Amino acid sequence: MSLNTSLALDEEQKRRCCLACGADFDTNEASLRLVKPCRSCSSDYCHDCLRDMFTTKDVSRMPPRCCTLIQPYMASGLVSADELSDYRARFEEWLTADGTYCPSITCSAFISPRHLKNFSLGSMAEATTDGPFTIQTVLRNVLKRVQKCPASRFFRSPTRFDDLPEYHAKIKVHMDLSIIQRKAGSSYQSVSEMAADFRLMYENARRYNRTLAHPVVQASEQLVAEFQKELSTEVNMLITASQKNPRSKIFSCPKCRIAICASCKQIEHTGNPCNNSKADDELAMLVQFGYKRCPKCRIGVKRMFGCSHMLCRCGAHWCYRCERQIEECQGTCDPDGVSSESESESESEDEDEDGEGKDQEDADLQGDLDQGGSRRWDTGNFDFGSDPGAQPQAQIWKCSHDFTDFVPKQDEFNRGDLSLLDCNLCFVELRPTLQPILAVRPRRTYAAVVAGKRKRLGSISENAATTAAQSVLSKGSSKAFECRTCSLIVCGACCVQTDMHGSQ
Repeated sequence: MSLNTSLALDEEQKRRCCLACGADFDTNEASLRLVKPCRSCSSDYCHDCLRDMFTTKDVSRMPPRCCTLIQPYMASGLVSADELSDYRARFEEWLTADGTYCPSITCSAFISPRHLKNFSLGSMAEATTDGPFTIQTVLRNVLKRVQKCPASRFFRSPTRFDDLPEYHAKIKVHMDLSIIQRKAGSSYQSVSEMAADFRLMYENARRYNRTLAHPVVQASEQLVAEFQKELSTEVNMLITASQKNPRSKIFSCPKCRIAICASCKQIEHTGNPCNNSKADDELAMLVQFGYKRCPKCRIGVKRMFGCSHMLCRCGAHWCYRCERQIEECQGTCDPDGVSSESESESESEDEDEDGEGKDQEDADLQGDLDQGGSRRWDTGNFDFGSDPGAQPQAQIWKCSHDFTDFVPKQDEFNRGDLSLLDCNLCFVELRPTLQPILAVRPRRTYAAVVAGKRKRLGSISENAATTAAQSVLSKGSSKAFECRTCSLIVCGACCVQTDMHGSQ
């Protein structure tokens, strides 16, 4: 072999190519055009393909993945801030099993589980100011009953105080029931604010009249006591109503702000029972035509032919027979290898062979248009998607999770911008756990400061990951944890909240 041939082969071996599109680059160009985003292999992806992964609207391609989940920080500089925000919203929707959507036909927005966790009687009121549980409604109800108290006659109008000698000289901030009533309409943001104004009325009466025995002072004291009693009564009524009718709880759509019943997830219907007839009709139709629901996204799925291993467009691998995640089933639900669905397919095939199935389909277009089994669908020119494969990727939505410290790879290759590392569940900024870097293709000498002392690490290669990691550590962000099974990255709070924190 000649020297030129050997050099050409060496140069060819140094070339790197994109695993997705096959485009190849020489060593110098590869450092600018390729990224190694996978935590389990050393595959390269070009910028165009990586950007396409994070901007696609195709739910079947969610989330970006190689051997494992590809994190958003790998696409640093390739997608805009708006595109990254849009991806996070789509990822949260993809990750949520049996998600909640706005029941308004003109909206239908996905409602984050984080939004549902935070809703309460108080927070619901913020979206519907004239609803039954707003703070203004509660305070107006209390004030209406307080004004019926005989002691209130001394404090109903400000004109009663204008003729009092030196009143405005002695009283710096005037307060009466007419002012409280006006503020109850919109100004008060809490019960304590109204209570403070009632207390001010009492203090003004004492300051002006100077004796506790004065009738006005005693009336103001009675008024404060009446306010506290009526407030307690109102709170007890709300608690009782909530216990008797828990479906009265509502939350708002974060996009269109419409009120939604927390029980049936339909448009709020205070005073009326939940109407589940539509859901019952849909379930009856699924049963009638042999459809089953994907255990993750709950969409209706019909097995046309083949085994019971289903791959839904949402990415869930599940068993059509027992409707469990495929790794939970592992064929244990069908010990004989023959399911009832296979038997029904055979019956449909026999009907088609006799001509009865065809006549039935022509006679009634509302019948089961999916009948026929493998005799009809396997041999036809139909696209039912790719084969699920014997070993599906880790199913994040059903993963039991085993978390450990997230330690990024540090070498001379482009492995993303760690300053963009965030929690996959709540999207808070995170910081990785850094390991001492071993010598790789020496270029210059680095030193690290450990416990106030300079510690020589040896000669290492300059790389973007190291620089970004050091900048993240200076931000004081939350510590990052990674699941050993599915590569999900979360903060410590999300580990604790979901009771998923594994060994570290």
